[in-house]
Amino acid sequence: MRQRVRRWATLSLALGLMALVGRMAPKGTWPQPAVLGEPAPGQPAPTPSFARPPLVAVDPGHGGSDVGGKHMNAQGVVDLTESQVNLQVALLLRERLEARGCDVYLTRSGDAMPGEPLQDWNGDGEVNVRDDLQVRIDRINDQGADLLLSLHQNALDDVDPIASCSSGGGGTTTYYCADRPFAAQNLRLANLVHQRVLAAIRRFGYEPADQGVIDDHL
Repeated sequence: MRQRVRRWATLSLALGLMALVGRMAPKGTWPQPAVLGEPAPGQPAPTPSFARPPLVAVDPGHGGSDVGGKHMNAQGVVDLTESQVNLQVALLLRERLEARGCDVYLTRSGDAMPGEPLQDWNGDGEVNVRDDLQVRIDRINDQGADLLLSLHQNALDDVDPIASCSSGGGGTTTYYCADRPFAAQNLRLANLVHQRVLAAIRRFGYEPADQGVIDDHL
């Protein structure tokens, strides 16, 4: 049976977001950005100044043997994968963050799963994709990152895109972690990111399927 063709929820970037990962920096060491106004029309965005450069971990989801979602052309041939798109977005994001004075750590910079070859990295007695996630988290914590942005792409079914969204399979979603002492900061950043992503999609002439900001329950 021919697999249904799936297409990307166009420019609908699902940012799996957990802010201030791993451990909180000691009190008083968080970067303090300058207060910036909106740039004048036609002018570049101002560059903030920090007491120290914040370290942002950017995690392009999937990679290697785990390609994530797939797009197939009319002949049923895969011509684009989620892992490729995630990496392209991550590289562009790194460039922009560095231009604004941030340090950036990528969990992967090529088409490879950080946890491969997979083994029981998390010690639960099983070997699966959660072990790759554990490797990513461990490396991010070892780097002492201040923020984590995990990038994924939702897909819509060409046959019934509305049903894809209503079942949670498509649309623009931002996840955050609510069970940390700094949950309020997580939620604030998640809302800021979510609104900026929605605005960017609309600037390209699309109306996003807004799935909102959601606690990841992980």
